[in-house]
Amino acid sequence: VVTLTTRNFPGSSTLQTKTNTVTQTGGTDLNELYTPQVWTRLRGRHMSIRIDSTDIGVQWQVGSFRLDLRPDGRR
Repeated sequence: VVTLTTRNFPGSSTLQTKTNTVTQTGGTDLNELYTPQVWTRLRGRHMSIRIDSTDIGVQWQVGSFRLDLRPDGRR
């Protein structure tokens, strides 16, 4: 499970939280094995990323995160 949380400033209250579950979808090709691209929209000045697994005895590794950030009009 990947959880993204945004805040206006570190230590302030949470503005938004989005959770996406990464699952194995089958297939034999490495590119078809896991959850495809997920589009998530959040607004905030500070973001935290949390990665959790509740399964026991599972080996996994985290690849690269790519974020498409855009400036907003809020100040």
